Amino acid sequence: MAISARHLPMPPCNGFDRRAPAVLVIAASYRRTAAKYGVRARRYVAIEAGHAAQAAALEAVSLQLATVDVSAFDDAAVQKAVALAEGEEPLLILPVRRPRRDCLDRESAKLEARIHLDKDDTLTALWQ
Repeated sequence: MAISARHLPMPPCNGFDRRAPAVLVIAASYRRTAAKYGVRARRYVAIEAGHAAQAAALEAVSLQLATVDVSAFDDAAVQKAVALAEGEEPLLILPVRRPRRDCLDRESAKLEARIHLDKDDTLTALWQ
């Protein structure tokens, strides 16, 4: 199901608002995971949700889009908005949109300040 941010009950965050044209909702069924992994289910679900969010964020960047993890939302309202099955819980919301021009310019300048080519044309990241 395609859904936009205006259909989800979430606050504005880090420059994102209800105008995001696409939203990814990462959800899980702890019961289903616990059937296989027992007491480690919550840990594994959290790890996998983080991996999925990171992969989505990296893909967004590769497409010159932006996203942010939103974890402050009304669980029941999100469950209803995206029609999650009984027992499935929303964990993260990732609104995806084109970055604001001012944010893009500011972030590009930061990145350019941290990355340079060495005299032998080796790309070096300067971690600060």
